[in-house]
This record gives sequence, C-alpha cells and structure tokens, in this order.
Amino acid sequence: MNINQLSLGKAKELVDNVLEKELTQSSIEGYSWKEQVITYGEIKQRWLLVESQTRKESDLKKLSERIEKEKEKLIISLAYYYFGLSRHSQ
Repeated sequence: MNINQLSLGKAKELVDNVLEKELTQSSIEGYSWKEQVITYGEIKQRWLLVESQTRKESDLKKLSERIEKEKEKLIISLAYYYFGLSRHSQ
C-alpha cells in the first residue's frame, strides 16, 4: 500500500466520521467547514473538509432517485414471484 492509498483512507475516515455539529458555518452562504490537523508520515498536515449545502441536496436527490428505481425493480420482482410468473412469459 502506498502513501496515496493511506492518505485516501485517512481522508475517507475523516469524511465518514465528522458530525454535522462539528462543522463551522462559512462566511460564504451554503458552505460549512472543519479544519483537521493530521500528522501523517511524521509530517504535520492541515486538512480542510468543506461541505456545500447545494451539493449535499443534489447528492441526496440522486440517492433518492436510485432508491426509488431499486424499489420499483423489487416490487416488480415480488409481483412476478407472488403470481408465479416468469419474466419471459410476458
């Protein structure tokens, strides 16, 4: 595993574990941030996590759309199963 993979893993861990209440509201509307000082490979680094409300809403909308599509597929599959039909018998 190289240093870039380790950095990505550490960055993902930071993103996954930060709580919304830990973010500081930016002076720019719709943005919040958190500064994290990390010592990595004996080098002190300053990481900045920035969250955009617009991006967050867009991501949540896309996720909802994907969930709806999967739900529709599941309902169709269950209907075929329940009525004992084969998908090829349409």
